[in-house]
Order: sequence, then C-alpha cells, then structure tokens
Amino acid sequence: MRLPVERRFSRKEAFFGLHFDIHVAETDTNLWSDISEELAERLLVRVKPDYIQWDCKGYPGYASYPTRFGCRAPGIRRDALALWRKVTCKHGVGLYIHYSGLWDEAAVKRCPEWARMDAKGRRDSRIASVFGPYVEQLLIPQLLEVITMYDVDGVWIDGDC
Repeated sequence: MRLPVERRFSRKEAFFGLHFDIHVAETDTNLWSDISEELAERLLVRVKPDYIQWDCKGYPGYASYPTRFGCRAPGIRRDALALWRKVTCKHGVGLYIHYSGLWDEAAVKRCPEWARMDAKGRRDSRIASVFGPYVEQLLIPQLLEVITMYDVDGVWIDGDC
C-alpha cells in the first residue's frame, strides 16, 4: 500500500509521538467502530505528533487488524491500521506498530509446543520460544504481512523480557 506522502521523520529524528497500547483480547467487542478519518485527522492537526504508534498485537495474542496469520481479534469492526496509514501519510506523520513478540497467550494456548520451557521442562502458559516453530510460522509471517499491507515506518517489539 504505497500512498503519496509528505516527508515523515525517521524514528531517530522524531521527538513526540502517541502510543496506543491497547492489547486487544478475545472478549473485546465493537473494536474501532468509533474511529473515523475525520477524528484521526483532527487529532493529528491539533496535537501534531511526529508519529503514531498503533497496537498491532498485544500480549493476549490477538491481532488488532485483519490478519491471515494467528488470531485476529473477533471484535474488529473496521481496519483501523489502514485508516491510520491513510491519515498519517496525508499529514506526513510516521506510523509505527506495537507488537508483542514472544508474549503471545493465544498462540501458546493454541499450540502448547510453541511455549518456552523452564529448567525443569515445564511449558510456559504465556511466552513462546524462539527455538520452536512460533518464529517461522507466526511472528515473521505476521510482521511481513503488516509491513506489506500497511507500509509501516517501523515496529516496536514488546513483551520479550
């Protein structure tokens, strides 16, 4: 999705941004039905951030955009990430995503063999392992998908402590 854009600051050049750290869950309903291009534009014009950092996938493991990989939040009513990309391009504002990398409760619940193991061989109920199929089958495909679909300017990978 290549849209004509004003010059956006690189993350290194940016001073002020807004981070929407939402961590959608399976129980969230009616997601993004109340956001519009008009509201997003008003926010950008009034606040003048250098970038927006939108939630892409939080630690519950549900993507907040219509993904083909992993678990999509069932309550999505609008593709808010596409809306933010369109509006941020129009105003020369960077668009970054927040992505919970290994802390992915839905993936570990769905595929327990993806979980990290402790020294006693017990599987974690929340955190995936970098040494299993999780990285190749979910993390990388999902990041490539969001980069391709939304032409994001960067990714903040969270939840890997």
